[in-house]
Amino acid sequence: MEGDTLKTGKNSILTALLVAAVLTVAMTLAGCGSAKTPAKVDSEAPAAEGAATEGGTTEEAPVAQAAPSAIGDKVTSGDWDLVVDKATGVAEVEGDIKAADGNELLKIDITLTNNGTDAGSTGPAYFHLVDSTGGEFQATPTNVQGWIFNMNPIEAGKSAKTTIVYEVPEGKEELTLSFEPWSDKASAPAQVTVR
Repeated sequence: MEGDTLKTGKNSILTALLVAAVLTVAMTLAGCGSAKTPAKVDSEAPAAEGAATEGGTTEEAPVAQAAPSAIGDKVTSGDWDLVVDKATGVAEVEGDIKAADGNELLKIDITLTNNGTDAGSTGPAYFHLVDSTGGEFQATPTNVQGWIFNMNPIEAGKSAKTTIVYEVPEGKEELTLSFEPWSDKASAPAQVTVR
């Protein structure tokens, strides 16, 4: 009997040690150690740009999104300037792409300027055409050299003209082109009302 009690006592101690070890590992993985919890930022009073939080990290000030500009206006996002030169509804583009019945192709001619310090690329993924309800249209792939799907990188300080095409319902109004290139600068998308 005495041996059984000793055996049970050893099992209880081993079980307790195992449970303590598992809890210690779990708490460490969950971050319940001595690390400070980052400060909560009040959404009504954001931290100033570059201000240190309780955890020692810095917070960037949110970037306000401006109202959409008009065709011909220069707008900026990150290291890029965008000017929408014109937007024209057409039935077909360069003979190889035709709009479906009840639709038209909105051909948007743009000028992009790279204000960065290195050559930069852009493409259709950085552009979004949205209507007044938030509905989004996808860029129509084209094979015209120099258009958005076949653009070369733009050297620092240089500009390039290109075209992006969207298929939209015929006569659709209240359309905004949004341009948000990849950038290490905090910036809002550049927006231009194209119709």
